[in-house]
Amino acid sequence: MKKKSQWISVAVTFGLLAAGSAEAASDSAAADTTISASTSAPLAVPPSSPIQPFGIYTGYVYLSSSSDSLQLLGSGSLSITASTFAKIPVDTIGAKLQLEQWNGKDWVAASAETNQKGSRVSTYRAATTCYVTKGGIYRAKVTHYLVHNGLAEQVVEYTESLYNY
Repeated sequence: MKKKSQWISVAVTFGLLAAGSAEAASDSAAADTTISASTSAPLAVPPSSPIQPFGIYTGYVYLSSSSDSLQLLGSGSLSITASTFAKIPVDTIGAKLQLEQWNGKDWVAASAETNQKGSRVSTYRAATTCYVTKGGIYRAKVTHYLVHNGLAEQVVEYTESLYNY
């Protein structure tokens, strides 16, 4: 895996923070999404991508770190969770969550993007559940962002891919 100077990859299991007092706002019509996967032919293995299960950022004024995960919950449902951390309480902090599916050649959007955010906090936890059919290879795309005193900062991360048995 190619390392970038602003990322530290950690291969450990970690717990996510509770949502705290931040109120979630969803810009999507529904947080739950149903996805269909074609099982007519085996899919080529997706290429490896830069995976940051936990990122620590340098070079940002307010954005400090983040964590992401994609988990198989049971028969046909996947959970995307993400936490965004700021150095101080900020005006707006959040995460945009989107499920992507490997189609044998490219990663394509498999769900609508869900935008969840809070105000005047330094930590925000976002989560959504997507319903999928068996046989697909998925990953989550997470855009961590914040706005404070008119300054906007964001970073895009991807989880490792997950095969839906």
